[in-house]
Amino acid sequence: MDGLKKRATFYPNFFALRRTQNGSVKFNLVLLFVFSIFLLSNDETFKIASMNASSIVAMLMVLVFLLDGFGRGRFVLQRHSFQKPLLLLFLWALISLLISKIDPSKAVPDESYSYVWATGLNSPDWRGVSFLLRLFLSIFAINFIISNVNTEERYFKVINYFIFAYFLLCSFVIIQIIFYGVFNIEVGHILPSRFEGYFPVGGYVGESGTLAGMLVSGYFVLFMILKLHKYAGRMGFFLKLVFIMASVDLIFTFSAAWITAVLLTFLIFVRKSVSKKNLFIGIALLIFAISLSDVFREVVILRGFAEIMSASIRTYSWIAGLNIFRDYPIAGTGIGQSVFFMPTYLEMDITNFLITSFNPELYTGMRFPPMNTYIQWMAETGFVGLLLLVRLIYCFIKYGKAFKKVEYYNLVKYGFGGGLLAVVIAMNAGPDNLYVGYINFLVAMYISGINLFSGNAKEGKY
Repeated sequence: MDGLKKRATFYPNFFALRRTQNGSVKFNLVLLFVFSIFLLSNDETFKIASMNASSIVAMLMVLVFLLDGFGRGRFVLQRHSFQKPLLLLFLWALISLLISKIDPSKAVPDESYSYVWATGLNSPDWRGVSFLLRLFLSIFAINFIISNVNTEERYFKVINYFIFAYFLLCSFVIIQIIFYGVFNIEVGHILPSRFEGYFPVGGYVGESGTLAGMLVSGYFVLFMILKLHKYAGRMGFFLKLVFIMASVDLIFTFSAAWITAVLLTFLIFVRKSVSKKNLFIGIALLIFAISLSDVFREVVILRGFAEIMSASIRTYSWIAGLNIFRDYPIAGTGIGQSVFFMPTYLEMDITNFLITSFNPELYTGMRFPPMNTYIQWMAETGFVGLLLLVRLIYCFIKYGKAFKKVEYYNLVKYGFGGGLLAVVIAMNAGPDNLYVGYINFLVAMYISGINLFSGNAKEGKY
């Protein structure tokens, strides 16, 4: 009877949410964090003092944790296998930043102080500290979620809210596609293109790559929910509709990095939870669809290869990042500070081809970190920082392999774990991924799920 009752209130039955017990303030903050990860923008739309909504909610988590700790007379976060590698990552980021402040050879170039954007938290004096704070908030949010999503009921309730927020995101982008593609009415951010019929969508986020990452964060979770449970009636229709919308939205981002990450994740990881017959049919249909779409082939496949095989702004940012690492191999330039060293190293790598291919004034005026999270982390924290990051990823792999096949095994390992694998792949094409809210959420739910369903976590109380 208990098992039937649990299945009856299983995610994502939104009508059943009102029947669950009220959560504590801490757990309600977790639910607020779920919505905050979708309030992500590349401009200042959802930011306060250049801080994303998820970072602001993480600050509230810290505040509530401190108030609760002072009230109880002790501060307690649930221990888990990833706490040590996460704390070591933060500790080394702190040490490398301190070294950069006292080492004269790592002084930020004087011209950096004259950049228009280098003010406030982005100024040379504060940027490293602000990024260290963001890293701390990311790690704290992960630990806070793990500590407070400590029962199966809470775990599924969080998934309920996550799927609902994901549905709202997918709906907005579908409306954007229909309005622009059919009526030529622009809603949100539409990126222009030289290809006929090709318009990368950015949703309300502002950039198609960022939107694609948000879509991927829930893509494998939704896929595993559909695979594990045969929903009938309105709920089954709803879940299938959301998955179809997410698939269409992801395609219309035309993000070579994220679409490639999704395909590789299915082939490398999620295929283990899918029959060979269904996997073969899916791959065959995908190849057929790509063969009919010149735009998809040109924009996603060929552009993806071009980024790797030929000179481009992205690949030259990789080279510049590696050159920064070459000059500061042990401790890097300090977290968040590679952007200040970037122009110098970009100018060192300008070739005749690059000068003729890009506007030299635009190119030499660019200010961004290496567009690869691994290279960026190498440049900013050195070889030691890279080893600690690799160790953290290895811990995820090792922990996942030790996870025995129990109920909801596929949801945790291939749903949240699949999303994490896609992130690990896509981080090769973008910077600053260690501070993103939806990635922190995937990490926390992956760890919390393994703890709960392996019997490693004690039952919590509301």
